[in-house]
Amino acid sequence: MKIIVATTQTQGQKPGDFNFVPEGEVVIVSDCDCLHKGCECSRSMVGVKCGKGTTTMMVVESSMSREEYHRLIREANTDYESLGVDESVFDEQADALLDLAMQFPAGTVIERDGGDFDERQLAP
Repeated sequence: MKIIVATTQTQGQKPGDFNFVPEGEVVIVSDCDCLHKGCECSRSMVGVKCGKGTTTMMVVESSMSREEYHRLIREANTDYESLGVDESVFDEQADALLDLAMQFPAGTVIERDGGDFDERQLAP
């Protein structure tokens, strides 16, 4: 199964690149409202364990089962359960991320621009 993780590959190719997520940590789309000055959330994803952002992500093959992946995404969103958000929302998020990963070959570094995800070219 293909999933999306943080990577340092291609970091620095674009102005404002940042990576505060450990290499290989599973990432999700941030829930930031992007209303604060200097917000770069529309071009980053967030590590499920560290809660920090990165502008470079990689699609990788994983031995994790679909159920394990869903559980990981639900655990990353536990704060929302106390607000009454139904667990099914997190399963939908997990499925959307798996669908996104399927759009790229394993080993592809991707970048985000709002709702668009594109392959980032490796420097020669």
